[in-house]
Amino acid sequence: MPHLAGRALWSKKLALVQVWLWVGGMAVFSNALHRLGLMGMPRRTPVTIAPYLQESWKPALPLVAIGGTMLFVSAMLYFAILALTVTRGRREAVAAMPFAEAMSGSDHMPAIMDRWRPWLALAVALIVVAYGPTLARLVATTPLTTPGLRVW
Repeated sequence: MPHLAGRALWSKKLALVQVWLWVGGMAVFSNALHRLGLMGMPRRTPVTIAPYLQESWKPALPLVAIGGTMLFVSAMLYFAILALTVTRGRREAVAAMPFAEAMSGSDHMPAIMDRWRPWLALAVALIVVAYGPTLARLVATTPLTTPGLRVW
């Protein structure tokens, strides 16, 4: 953002605090949710009011809250630093954006590598290889008469 706004970063120390707060929050939040998932807790459901809340899940739930709070504070800090950089950062001359020099010219590469179609075909082929067997099995074995499940 400093380069786009032509202003210096408002506070480098606070920006580093924001980054490390995000890293720590993600570590706590995702680890707790990962462990809860391994213990069988369903995702995207109102677990705190669910009648199926198990006692083994309760010790990890505060860690989810702590990690989520750290992430929220980090996000608010990010937007505050962004706004303060744009409005109160000292003005700087905008330097030209450096670009890397090519190690070899375009004469060493086949022309087909500069076209979209081979890359799109490769991407589609890789998606079919990765997801095709699972999707084929699901289509072949999933009964369409299964009643819905109400989790609350």
